[in-house]
Amino acid sequence: MIASAEVDTVEILNYRKDGTSFVNALQIGPILDDDGALMYYFGSQLDVTAKREMEKQARQLADDELLHRLRNIVNVMNVIVRMTGREENDTAALATKIGERLTALSDVHFNTIRPNTDEGTEFEALARTIVAPYAPGGLVQLNLSGPAVALPAGLISPITLGLHELATNSVKHGALSVAEGRVELRWVVQDREEGRSIAFHWEETNGPPVVVPARQSGSRIIKTLTTSTGGDMAFDWRESGLIVKADFPL
Repeated sequence: MIASAEVDTVEILNYRKDGTSFVNALQIGPILDDDGALMYYFGSQLDVTAKREMEKQARQLADDELLHRLRNIVNVMNVIVRMTGREENDTAALATKIGERLTALSDVHFNTIRPNTDEGTEFEALARTIVAPYAPGGLVQLNLSGPAVALPAGLISPITLGLHELATNSVKHGALSVAEGRVELRWVVQDREEGRSIAFHWEETNGPPVVVPARQSGSRIIKTLTTSTGGDMAFDWRESGLIVKADFPL
């Protein structure tokens, strides 16, 4: 540092007179005359203990959030595998269904969630990312409306799986299976005594007549995931089109 005649900063562990330690940032550099010849060296020191402690706490919070998110994802995967296995006896079909659900989950977590921010994930962005690819006629078949609301990390997985199941069911059997079919997804934020919640309403119209499925593994999975968040979900298999109402605490 001295030989190169450059300004440099190093941090060392130092001790006060009372024996307590602190992180000391030392800076040293040359002072040159008008001709560039070395005249003196300057030095300064700064106690950066509080700053380093805040950085350490921020890293710990980030690690805790990552572990929490991974735990949630693993729990969701366990539910997917267990409940899909109960309803599907064919090995190939079982593998396909599990793969589709896990792919939907991973796509959203990798492509929609923004790391290192406190903003959360917008519900509309999440819904559009999941549902739009299943509309053969494009966005004209979808009507998404509601206020801007950021979802906490704990709701990403259950809402992702819920919308994925509704979209895949619709494109196979419901409104999105025909060109004239329409899906309306609207949501509101509600203030209740126990806290805020987001309630969404999924309604299909202009599709083929609805037949209540004999096996409802998909709906059971997303109901279970919704309940695990403290929320609620109800299915109304109307002949004119499926209606689903869900409520999630924020």
